[in-house]
Amino acid sequence: FFFQAEDGIRDRDVTGVQTCALPILALLLDEGDLTAGADDDRAFWQSLNGIFNGPVGELGCGGGRLLALFDEPNRLLIGIDSDPHALQLARERLPGARLIEGDLRTWRPADSSVPRAGLIIAGGDLLPLLLTEADLHDLFATAAAWLRVDGHLGLDATRIDAQLLAEAIGDPEWGSDITWHDDAGRRIDRESRLLADPEGRPSVALLQIRHRIDGVTLEERAPVPIRAWQPAEVEAAAAAVGLALVEQRGSSRMRWLLRSHRG
Repeated sequence: FFFQAEDGIRDRDVTGVQTCALPILALLLDEGDLTAGADDDRAFWQSLNGIFNGPVGELGCGGGRLLALFDEPNRLLIGIDSDPHALQLARERLPGARLIEGDLRTWRPADSSVPRAGLIIAGGDLLPLLLTEADLHDLFATAAAWLRVDGHLGLDATRIDAQLLAEAIGDPEWGSDITWHDDAGRRIDRESRLLADPEGRPSVALLQIRHRIDGVTLEERAPVPIRAWQPAEVEAAAAAVGLALVEQRGSSRMRWLLRSHRG
């Protein structure tokens, strides 16, 4: 699983281990994991660039890794994220964008006079970080309220098999996920393991990850709860707020386009 955590300062890369604050380093490592391991997600988003009219928005924009792909003259970019540190990096990458700190589940465009979007994107494996049906519904409700009539929501998330997730829980061994190299040529290895959810929530496990940089193991991160959403659950939640699935790409990820039918 490849999840994006955001924070940062301009021109930092993962080679700055000695001076880079831990949240910044976590952001840069997570961005590198996604670029290397999310089945070329940037190509998917770039394929949508220029197809839809109007502003482009992102739910969970983080440091602006994906939103930057839509950065063109005279196009308004709008990003929403709850992490002020991530938004700091996004502002440095996208000085012309409108970036808003807010809860993706409760924020509405009327709250800050944000224009309706022709395209909204939700990538970076945001979906598994939503743990309840209410969270999922509220995310789609935010998108539906923000989109123009016949606007589109792009979704990209790993398909997680709930049974496989349950079977993997409790193995204390770290598994190797992905290896990549930063711009300075240093080798980055990501490992992870799954732990049981102490609250016993359905289809939920705790994901713990750690990285090595040129063989040096960094401090383990606190486990993060993730949920194995099934495509039928996601499609039903979207349909409940007027978002219809119109296109699917690939089979290993929920790489979808949904169209709004409500204004």
